[in-house]
Amino acid sequence: FTIKNFSSILTNIFKENKVDLVINAAAYKHVSIMQVAPYAALKNNVENFVSLLKTSSKHGVTNIIQVSTDKAAEPSNVMGFSKFLCEQLLINADKYLDSQFTYSIVRFGNVVGSSGSVIPIFVDNIKQGKNLKVTDNNVERFMMQINDAVGLILHAAKNQKNETYVLDMGNPYKIKALAVKMLKNSVFTYSDSSIEYTGLEEGEKLSEVLLTAEEQASCIFDNGVLVIKNQKNVLLSDEDMRSIFEGDTALLFRHLDDALI
Repeated sequence: FTIKNFSSILTNIFKENKVDLVINAAAYKHVSIMQVAPYAALKNNVENFVSLLKTSSKHGVTNIIQVSTDKAAEPSNVMGFSKFLCEQLLINADKYLDSQFTYSIVRFGNVVGSSGSVIPIFVDNIKQGKNLKVTDNNVERFMMQINDAVGLILHAAKNQKNETYVLDMGNPYKIKALAVKMLKNSVFTYSDSSIEYTGLEEGEKLSEVLLTAEEQASCIFDNGVLVIKNQKNVLLSDEDMRSIFEGDTALLFRHLDDALI
């Protein structure tokens, strides 16, 4: 459906439910699919988020929690870039929507057991007697439990101070080591032939980072959570921000190639 129809749907939701807090977890999240469908990624993840912010402002809802991802830090793919844009749009929304948002941003790692995550895929393959597919022998990811993800959102809801919150997930997990452990714990055996290496997909990194170098320099550690004082990123000028809030979709694509590292 169109952005206009989406705005109408949001308006009805706000009117009928007396909304006072928005938690935005809606997004296309699969990196490989978004990599070949950048228009859909930016339209759904970014344009619809702008519509959500506008509707919230119109109805006087100023408490916003945005669910982001570690892929937004130094993005190398379309999905990460779309989440990075949403972070920046929320941080700067007051200026362009004449509102006073009190917001939080949470960045997730890979949520264990969530839809499309690696563990359910491995479980399904083991049940079917298939090899486990791993992109690279050295690929690694930050992992968090579902209850950790929920806890981080609740923490953000309690401490809305226009900051970004990132759970300290410790060291990232090697996906190969995870595959080996699952094989040993389920079929009680493992051989090199049980794992099939497919190669990194376009836009995929061997390792993710939770924070940029600038964020690392200024963040604080608070009871297991990394706290980033939000700051404007130099990628998007004030004119860029205004254009995006006014619906300039083409601008998103013009910045895409420059943003990905």
